[in-house]
Amino acid sequence: MFLARAVSVKKKSEALTLGFKGLNRLPATENGELTAMTNISGRYSPVLTSRLPREVIRELTSGTALFVAGNGKLCWVDGTDFVYDGVVKGTVSAGKKSIDEYAGIILIFPDKKYYNYNTNTFGNIPNCPDIDYICVHRNRAFGCKGNAFYASKLGDPLTWNYFPVPLVEDSCWQSDVGEPGDFTGIIVSPDQIKVAKSGYLYELYGDKPSNFLLRKAANVGYKDYDSLVDINGTLYGLSNDGFRRYTGSVPVLISDKLNEKYVSCVAGTDGTRYYACLYNGTEYSLYVFDTSTNLWFREDNLNAQAFACRKDAHELYALADNRIIKFNSGTETITASIESEKFTEWWLGKKVSKSVKVMADLEADATLKIYCAVDDGPYKLEETITATGLRSYETRITPQRCDSFKVKLEWTGDVKVYGFSRELDFGSTN
Repeated sequence: MFLARAVSVKKKSEALTLGFKGLNRLPATENGELTAMTNISGRYSPVLTSRLPREVIRELTSGTALFVAGNGKLCWVDGTDFVYDGVVKGTVSAGKKSIDEYAGIILIFPDKKYYNYNTNTFGNIPNCPDIDYICVHRNRAFGCKGNAFYASKLGDPLTWNYFPVPLVEDSCWQSDVGEPGDFTGIIVSPDQIKVAKSGYLYELYGDKPSNFLLRKAANVGYKDYDSLVDINGTLYGLSNDGFRRYTGSVPVLISDKLNEKYVSCVAGTDGTRYYACLYNGTEYSLYVFDTSTNLWFREDNLNAQAFACRKDAHELYALADNRIIKFNSGTETITASIESEKFTEWWLGKKVSKSVKVMADLEADATLKIYCAVDDGPYKLEETITATGLRSYETRITPQRCDSFKVKLEWTGDVKVYGFSRELDFGSTN
């Protein structure tokens, strides 16, 4: 007896992506993860929308530093001018700075300068050691350079050479560490001084010179002072192999899905998100890590030299390309885009893609474009949508046999994207 040859029957399917999980450039992705994005915000996660606008509030000539004083006034360095609230207060050297404040006294390093906005006094800090990085904690200033770590006199951030014998509570203090390499930064996080080298992290214990101890906490460090940010008691920064988060044990890698090269970084925070302007050796990208969802988003190619935050109002500022920019402000028109994962449906044979449906909410004057690509080919514009309201927008596409399929969405204006689906037929495995 002979059996009839089996007939291959096509199977229809509608694959759904509802909600999104941030950026993932690794070869393997989860449903809802995106392989590329521009000007995307996760503030409504898992719904996608454009980042909020930015406003240029000041044009500079040669800006290198930005700081928000405790009274909310903006300070910056433009060339060799130290500027407080728009007024030049003194002269510093050109270049990047480490700036912090003690009770109205703004400390500027490595210049060993200060500005007291209570008395409107700008001057030199006398008898001060060479310091690259500065911070203020518990009525003292702390600084480091090379292998040396310093603490100022208690209650006096302008005095660094007070060493009575025996040491008393308000003495200055200094220490060295033996591990190789220079210190790369210092920060208070959350209520403790942390000092970094490229390959090590240290913590300061004790409350006075007689019991101060600078102890190595981890054999993983941070390579870039400008990347160090404390968010609600957690330290974020750039290590040799990517961005790491430290909560008290070992700095944990959080950036594997970016699949990037990590050369240098300037970072800031609005109190919830870690804004990281990363240079990968070729180009700049502003990545945003949402600490509430642990998802990465990419905004654009902003080249920031410094960030500063007005903490009482959670207002974030950046110094970028000689402009002081205020985030979440202004009337900027933004074009945003996303690219989906590479859909294979885990089917080893050919598929025929027939349509794409997008669930989105378009406000008046918004435009949404749908692109599709097959087998790593170029994107083709399939439809432009200008209707308004929350609904599913369907576009029929030219049926194409393919192994893989990608969707790209691009929009201008106020758009929220909830998800999309693909209608396809499964063919044979040949």
